[in-house]
Amino acid sequence: MSSITYFHGDLFSAPEGAILAHSCNCIGSWGGGIALQFKKRFPRAHKAYVDHCKAHAAAPEALLGTCLLLEDTAENSGAVFRIACLFTSVGNSSSLARIKRSPQDVIIRATQESMTDLGRQADEGVTISMPQINAGLFCVPWEETEAVLRGFPGPFHVYVFP
Repeated sequence: MSSITYFHGDLFSAPEGAILAHSCNCIGSWGGGIALQFKKRFPRAHKAYVDHCKAHAAAPEALLGTCLLLEDTAENSGAVFRIACLFTSVGNSSSLARIKRSPQDVIIRATQESMTDLGRQADEGVTISMPQINAGLFCVPWEETEAVLRGFPGPFHVYVFP
């Protein structure tokens, strides 16, 4: 159903105006992995994400399966992007985290729901650029997330490091 094209290189080399998607926790932490790179490049989007999570701090699990779509200008290039924060895990993988990473089956289900939410917010046919979401700090085999993406009309550009 969808088209997934793989690119070896930097996600942040995607063309200006692209939607850059990444999986997020619901507790307002972009402290590691690709999220940390988003935090460095898009500080205004990071602040909006943190504020959004703070507004749901009493029940962070309510964000699970949703997408926060933001627009920001990259600090290093001045290029404008839309940032899709896919809420796929309640907590994170840090040993210091008060709320831990969600189980794999919850992450997969939340990925499907957050992609549906992104589809409601994005223009039809727009390319969504992303790393291999969930496969890093959330420890979900990429093939499982890829199977979810194949159920959506893409196109998807997936950036992998060489």
